[in-house]
Amino acid sequence: HREPSRTKMVNSKILHKWVIALALVVVAGVLQNSLVTNFMSIKPNISLVVLITLAFFFKNITTYLIPVIVAGFFLRFEPGLDWNIAVFTGIVLVVFWLSHKLPGQSLLNQVFLVGSATWFFYLLADPQFLLRAPLTILSEMIYNLIVGLVIFTLSSYFFSYESKFRFTI
Repeated sequence: HREPSRTKMVNSKILHKWVIALALVVVAGVLQNSLVTNFMSIKPNISLVVLITLAFFFKNITTYLIPVIVAGFFLRFEPGLDWNIAVFTGIVLVVFWLSHKLPGQSLLNQVFLVGSATWFFYLLADPQFLLRAPLTILSEMIYNLIVGLVIFTLSSYFFSYESKFRFTI
């Protein structure tokens, strides 16, 4: 009886990580487009939170773009570029870079980035809404932070870590 080769074991781990990452993005996209997550007229930006969390588990920007693109399919169904999608994509790419540069604990950095990204999204996508409804945005930010803590905890459980909670694909 032969033992499985190291390459097959590594490929199996990579496949396992990809399945989890893409499942998180798909579930986030479905929930983003449903009313299930509405709480007192506040809806979290689950896709943003999932992509921010995944940034801590990917080392390579090229492979990180795959979940970003998949999330984009759930955010916009019509052809063409929408300003909000461009802002969303820009923010998650900056977050990816920051997730690798910020010192300290990944969980604390994730909390900081979820809160900041929520605020910057509205600042860039709809500054008037930021001025008209600051309490709504603050409520969404808190909701995003709670959802982010849950997603980060689950992701930490499902992904095997390398340094600073990242894996290489």
